[in-house]
Amino acid sequence: REQATGGTGRSELLMPGGDTDSGGGGGNDGDRVGPAYVEEPPPTHLDVRVRMRGLRKVYEKSSGSESAEDVIAVDCLDLDLFSGQIFALLGHNGAGKSSIIGMLTGLFAPTAGSIDVFGHDLESNPHDARRLMGVCPQHDVLFEKLTCIEHLRIFAGIKGADGVGDEELEELLKLVDLSEKRNGISKELSGGQKRKLSLALALVGNPKL
Repeated sequence: REQATGGTGRSELLMPGGDTDSGGGGGNDGDRVGPAYVEEPPPTHLDVRVRMRGLRKVYEKSSGSESAEDVIAVDCLDLDLFSGQIFALLGHNGAGKSSIIGMLTGLFAPTAGSIDVFGHDLESNPHDARRLMGVCPQHDVLFEKLTCIEHLRIFAGIKGADGVGDEELEELLKLVDLSEKRNGISKELSGGQKRKLSLALALVGNPKL
């Protein structure tokens, strides 16, 4: 698991039983207790593009719910994402991954904390922040009776990518190997082709994130 708090990154390499190979040799593995930590400072040559501070998400118990308490999905998360890097968010079921992505993309508001995307505060300036994002959801969000090229045109308009013409959209279809399905309606696409179209929709307008 990886944490980045207050501008300091820490990569935690957790070994079964707390064991780790430090490369130093010697010592008794049985004497090691708890996780082994490898400190890794944040890159100094890369700019912070996404900054999350004190991010918290609490789901209040609903009426009739068997749960007696509110559910804390994310608790005081501090995280920096840097330019030119690929970041993978890993965790078990219920760890809060979907909640973090949902807050980052503006799907729902955090209970507390702030998110800054390329200098735009997501709470006070969500429109400009979202224009910089490309999101490929887990489940396809497609219109059954629209063609592939029509989907791209509509999503370009929704994202405010006014300068994107059909030539660029054709390149996106080519990139995901859907050129031959340009005028085919999404209802007739295979499952894999629908995923390709969803990926192309996320890349419309060449988003920075």
